[in-house]
Amino acid sequence: MGIYGFVTFSIKRDQMYKDLKFSISRVKKRLEKNLGPVLFEENTRTAKNIVRSELKEIFIKSIIVLDEQKKEIKFGFKKDVKTKRIIETTEFNFFKDDTKRIRSRIVFEESDPDQTEIHIVGYLDLYISDAVIKQKLKNELYILLLAIISIGSSLGFIIYVLIKEIVVQPLEKISEVSSRVSKGDFSQRVEKRFISKDNDEISSLSKSINNMTDKIEKLTTGLKNEVDAQTKEIQLQNESFFSLLSNLDQGFLVIDYKGEVTSDSTDITKTIFGFEPKGKNITDLFKLNFTEKKAYLKWLSHVFGGVMNFKDLLPLTKKSLHLSDKHIFSLNYRPIYQVKGKKKVEKVICILKDITKEKEIQKKVNEASEKSE
Repeated sequence: MGIYGFVTFSIKRDQMYKDLKFSISRVKKRLEKNLGPVLFEENTRTAKNIVRSELKEIFIKSIIVLDEQKKEIKFGFKKDVKTKRIIETTEFNFFKDDTKRIRSRIVFEESDPDQTEIHIVGYLDLYISDAVIKQKLKNELYILLLAIISIGSSLGFIIYVLIKEIVVQPLEKISEVSSRVSKGDFSQRVEKRFISKDNDEISSLSKSINNMTDKIEKLTTGLKNEVDAQTKEIQLQNESFFSLLSNLDQGFLVIDYKGEVTSDSTDITKTIFGFEPKGKNITDLFKLNFTEKKAYLKWLSHVFGGVMNFKDLLPLTKKSLHLSDKHIFSLNYRPIYQVKGKKKVEKVICILKDITKEKEIQKKVNEASEKSE
């Protein structure tokens, strides 16, 4: 459209200026022909009427007739743009404007049987303006641009609607379904209206997304059921294990590398300390002084560091606990490793057993032995 419009505009512009050139040439020839005899006879009135008659041409703005030396204006006429009247004047400054001047010589041929004599009777100045042509071309250009923009906008809108209907909406739906699938929502599928019989790219992609969603939903549902079953089994095992621990006459503390208790406590463990020890530090539970606390935490750093075997480190830690004058507890430790085959300790189980009665019996045995001796 742009190329066609440019070519059409150029042809029309060239034709307008060609017509203007032809009209100027025709007016100039008429004036030269008609003014020659009347100026030779010094019939100024008739000459003025001839010039006035030519001012009806829209492209002519002014006409001046000069004397033979081109120094003075015999008479001149100019169109007033504001009042649209024809003004007669003999001042040169009055004709200085943006118009184009065309000058020609006015002659009169006097013929007799012997010879033809040519007399120069004056000079003719035509002041021409192509403003009308420029305005017409400007209007033509506006119309052409408006047509191109209108047709381009219409085509763009039609293409946009088609692309949105054929490509964008299916891709948006495919994206929505994919996003839902990534979040675990399998409730939607790509609509059948986006799947054509031509088996194009959009249709193939839509079918693939629907098939993928069906398979993922099936796999996810099966995996979820399996996970739920395993979780229930593990929960039952944990409950059974916790019940078993609760029925034992020992306390249990599961501690991390900081010495903090991380697991829930059995009733016996709560009874030993008089409160829930979970979240407390074992050095605070054992009421260790500064030196003992520093030594115990250093022992834990060696245990979790994995440089030495756990069994080799056991003799270096605290083995008994006096929480009060009435109760004495033995302390045993069991490691929980991260991965089988690697001696990397993840947690440590501290087992507390009340040995107060055993100590009393041992004390009595020792006293009886001393008496016997």
